[in-house]
Amino acid sequence: MSVQAFVGEFLTFLEKREERLLSWGFYNVRWTIPEIEDAFSAEAPPNLQGLWAVLAGQGHTIESLLLQMRQRSLIYQVPNADASYRTRFAEGVRLLASLRQMFKVDDWAVGPRLVSDIKLKISPRLYPRRDQSASSVWERLQSNCPPTHAKLMRQCFFALAAKKETGHFSFSGFQVRAFEHILKSYGSSGFNGSVVCAGTGSGKTKAFYVPAFLSIAPALARAPYTKIIAIYPRNVLLADQLREAISEAEKLRPVLAANGLRPIRFGALLGDTPYAQWFDDPKPKYYHWSRKGTGAVIPYLKSPSDGGRNDLVWRDADRQAGRTCLFREGASQPDVPDGVLAINREDLQANPPDVLFISLEMLNREMCNPHWEAAFGMRRVADQSPRLLLLDEVHAHEGLSGAQVAWVLRRWRHWARSGSLRPKAANTA
Repeated sequence: MSVQAFVGEFLTFLEKREERLLSWGFYNVRWTIPEIEDAFSAEAPPNLQGLWAVLAGQGHTIESLLLQMRQRSLIYQVPNADASYRTRFAEGVRLLASLRQMFKVDDWAVGPRLVSDIKLKISPRLYPRRDQSASSVWERLQSNCPPTHAKLMRQCFFALAAKKETGHFSFSGFQVRAFEHILKSYGSSGFNGSVVCAGTGSGKTKAFYVPAFLSIAPALARAPYTKIIAIYPRNVLLADQLREAISEAEKLRPVLAANGLRPIRFGALLGDTPYAQWFDDPKPKYYHWSRKGTGAVIPYLKSPSDGGRNDLVWRDADRQAGRTCLFREGASQPDVPDGVLAINREDLQANPPDVLFISLEMLNREMCNPHWEAAFGMRRVADQSPRLLLLDEVHAHEGLSGAQVAWVLRRWRHWARSGSLRPKAANTA
């Protein structure tokens, strides 16, 4: 029994216990360690107490558990209080309930409240059944793969489906249907799309990137061009998905190398993407880049090897030598090997990545800039135009904002001149 497996149920227990007070408007709820121990022993479900008995037998205590959870930012420690805690859920409710209208700094005490009342309901999150084995999924997919590349694509599929321990992941029905639709339409003539709608954490990202990476793999032997443009509504989400995509693509490295192919290459264009000369400017303009040791910390990408807990450093020696490998502090091997990520803008423009991550605002801003034509897949010949467009969190684009999204995409589609583009929108239920 691992601590990680226990923590999720333990947090649920604490949140449900806090809900009793939050529902009555007591938003400053907090726990001391003895209070948590008493509530857990008196009210926790028998199965949860049984799991804790196993961990307690291994030497764990509630205090040590809370310390680990606080270090992982899984629980909030109340400042200026001696060993008092509340869950992140309770802290979020407290902050929401405390919102005030402020025009001056001292308005906090007298400003009117912006939230008059809060009604809470906590219910277990539902996930689709993952009852489709990897082998049965491949049986359904192989008919959508070109015969000349079926062997390579099969190897890539089982590499992406492999677990860290042994065996392979199972997939949900909606994922398999998305795999089939996207693979079938990749590179075909015409313009069509699909919407993947599922709950948070259900696997929507994998539903897109598995068929996308399978389709990209055979084209890696050709000259580089942008095959996928992934549009995200917020840079925080973009950064998180970039890390996840790089982590998934790293599973393909042995397969691609064995077939004489380079790794899949990524790029991200956002405000923190620097020009090459910024690093040598005595008054640098890359405001969100910070120095650490003999390198610069990339602000929009955390380590894909440890779940995003550590910063990545672009060492000065690698940058000056033209290498793009990124290291955790003190590591001897790169978390992001050379050639996987285009870091500066000149590199993105001169050598378009296979997958470009971007916001709609940045696409709109730079679409008329001729330097970005190659990276955006505009004014390219038919076999070098983008094949897939991902519009993540599509439900966020509504009203006037949604109308602007439609016009930006129409402009881009006109200049991309792609006859084989399949957009995919991701949504949450």
